[in-house]
Amino acid sequence: MTSGPLRVLVLDADPRVRDGLLRLLETDPGVTAVPPGAHADVALVDVDRPDRSAAVGRVRRLAGRVPVVALGLDGAVRAATLAAGARAFVEKDGATDDLLTALSAAVPGRSPR
Repeated sequence: MTSGPLRVLVLDADPRVRDGLLRLLETDPGVTAVPPGAHADVALVDVDRPDRSAAVGRVRRLAGRVPVVALGLDGAVRAATLAAGARAFVEKDGATDDLLTALSAAVPGRSPR
């Protein structure tokens, strides 16, 4: 089993949303947000974008390098992001525990929350 804090890369085009997600993740002592370019255990990718194909493409590019959890309000993009390689899709208006569980479960060898 993997130990130590879960290193999460947060990718969101809207700085306000990204900052909110970072603050949310900081409330959990078992999670550390990492900057782009740093080693991450999992990427949290916001797929609520006007151009859904760009969001799905971003998931596809990342999924080959790091487990991806997609985050969005529109469940219609869920199937496309999962088909592109995301390990999970979490709705933005869901519970914080659901998000943290999905992030942890996406990493092979990581003990579930």
